[in-house]
Amino acid sequence: MTLNAIEQHRFNMIEQQIRTWEVLDPEVLNLLHQVPREKFVPTEYQGVAFADTEIPLYEDVCMLAPKLEARLIQSLSLQKKDHVLVVGSGSGYLSALTASLVKNVVSVDINPYFTKLAKQNCQKIKLNNIEFVTGDGSLGWLKNQPYDAILFAGSLPHLPVSIRNQLNVNGRILAILGEAPSMHATLITRLNDQDFEEEILFETVVPSLQVKHENTFIF
Repeated sequence: MTLNAIEQHRFNMIEQQIRTWEVLDPEVLNLLHQVPREKFVPTEYQGVAFADTEIPLYEDVCMLAPKLEARLIQSLSLQKKDHVLVVGSGSGYLSALTASLVKNVVSVDINPYFTKLAKQNCQKIKLNNIEFVTGDGSLGWLKNQPYDAILFAGSLPHLPVSIRNQLNVNGRILAILGEAPSMHATLITRLNDQDFEEEILFETVVPSLQVKHENTFIF
């Protein structure tokens, strides 16, 4: 695609998919213009880089649909000072969106293939505030806690209670919980040392997160 064609497809994605799915935060909309999604999509799928669909990556792992990625980012209400954990690095796009809004990101993936791929893709656009590690992040990531936000890039049947304790006060967890066909994007906020608030935001169905429940890491 020519540069003009890419920008037209990006504009159409934002106006026809993102805005119509209740993503209206100007900062998030601007972010989608600034972070080049096409650089995180496999070469053979460049033609559908901006389409309203999941894009296959490797071993049954997919990039989420653009409108869902944008909705997740908006729902976390990220701040420039935030220290964030992203579980499921994939191609690196969701980590790149997050890192563009916050102080720093720890991006964890169970598959070293995605750790390497995500790091390479983020280096292409000169993002240097992301630490990529390989390991099972389904139980959180103890080494770099506490976090201001934790974002899961795949679904889980339920969220282990212990993850909540990896949050700072006022920290948020956003996870898609349940099993197909009934999954819910759920926002959990830490109110104080003991209390948490849980809110179901919307229904969706996405592939499950790959897990082993071994919180070990490889740099």
